[in-house]
Amino acid sequence: ESDAWAMSYIGGTLVYSFDKIGPSCGGYSRGCMHVIGQRAAWWGSVGFWLFDGSLRPLDESPATLPTE
Repeated sequence: ESDAWAMSYIGGTLVYSFDKIGPSCGGYSRGCMHVIGQRAAWWGSVGFWLFDGSLRPLDESPATLPTE
């Protein structure tokens, strides 16, 4: 499956919830994601993606993203 999912800690008996955040934009391989503060960027099968509460494709290389 190549969808992207977000996992959130909710506690209780379920412990975590999973929400699909985007179709066909999942990670291309292990180690392809990098977390920068509250943002995550990764290489997918159809380009680079950024998630910071909303999902969007990156128009530039992740190497040019600002760091904290």
